[in-house]
Amino acid sequence: MLRQVKKLRNLKALCVGNNPISKDQEYKHYVIINLPDLKYVDYEFIDEETREALKQEEEKYRVEQADEEAKEEAKKIDEVEYFKMKEAGIDDLYQHEIRILEEPDDLVQALKFKEFDDTKQKFNESVKNLISTIKQSVFDIQKQKKKIVDKFDTLISALEKDAENDKNTYVNVYLKKKKHCDRKIEQGRISEEDLVEEVDAIIEFLLRLDHQLMDREMALAKSIQKVVDDIIDIQFKNIFNDLENAVVSDLGLNKMNEIFQEFFTKFSEEAHDFAERLEQRDKKDLKNEGKDADAYEPDDYDDNNEDYGILDGLDELKTNITGIRDHVDARQRNIESKIRGNFTKERAEYTKSVHGRIKENNSKNVQNIIKFIEDETRFWEDKKNRQVEEEDDED
Repeated sequence: MLRQVKKLRNLKALCVGNNPISKDQEYKHYVIINLPDLKYVDYEFIDEETREALKQEEEKYRVEQADEEAKEEAKKIDEVEYFKMKEAGIDDLYQHEIRILEEPDDLVQALKFKEFDDTKQKFNESVKNLISTIKQSVFDIQKQKKKIVDKFDTLISALEKDAENDKNTYVNVYLKKKKHCDRKIEQGRISEEDLVEEVDAIIEFLLRLDHQLMDREMALAKSIQKVVDDIIDIQFKNIFNDLENAVVSDLGLNKMNEIFQEFFTKFSEEAHDFAERLEQRDKKDLKNEGKDADAYEPDDYDDNNEDYGILDGLDELKTNITGIRDHVDARQRNIESKIRGNFTKERAEYTKSVHGRIKENNSKNVQNIIKFIEDETRFWEDKKNRQVEEEDDED
């Protein structure tokens, strides 16, 4: 209904009476905003002040909604980015520009003051750009890793398929012999002596088939091992070396040393200046002597209830900042170590799974060969014995 009313641009008055829509106060706002010539709604006069206030309220709502949608979209993008980094083994670098300065508490306490905003922002931008470069390198190498894994799986599948075809060819020769002998027995075209002789020949053929199948399985194992040596033990290993270099080399997190040095040099200078101002604040007699405005601004640091942390101690400031730098450096080294550990773990787990899968398939194939030969040999031994027993019964 409201969409239809909206088309009536020249409407001057609107009364919906007992229409259920009248119970919704929002409908009035809607028609007032969308019908500029409307003067009365349900016998109430609409002045321009009311109309303008509703328009502003509507605009505010739209802006808030747009902000919420933008935040939600940004959150989704962040989640995708986090899981992408986690999959790549570098999730410890997620929002690194923020998280690396979240400890220790003394640093967090100091950085809350506006005097350090520019230094902190510059640090955040430098780290963010570095991590962006590292991420792109890692993601590119991960694509190469996937190609290597796909190549490995393709080669192994091809080798296994060729081996399976060869084994089927060997077995089909035997199955033809088996079918031929079964047909002669069913048709009664074979004597007891001929049956025993033919069964013995088939059993002997089964022994040769056993050797053929086992030899083919051994050849498959050697071929697979050659692929493993080339791709898993060399190419796959090199990929993980590339990943580690992308993260911790001079083009990676090693550059954090330069960024830290620049940040803490600037932070130390600003912290020293801040601490000097606090010290001067505490010297009450200086207030009466008249001092330089740059040295002391009464309104800046007169809140004695404020907790300035390490900044409220000029003598120990240098030592405290050194301790903070050591703490941050230790956290950085720990993060690098965790990422190396992620790469090492991923490579070890994949390599283990490859060898385990190959070993399992080989063992399964060997057991299937043994079972097949044993079952077929038993089949012929039983058939030969039954035929002999039937001949004896007839005699």
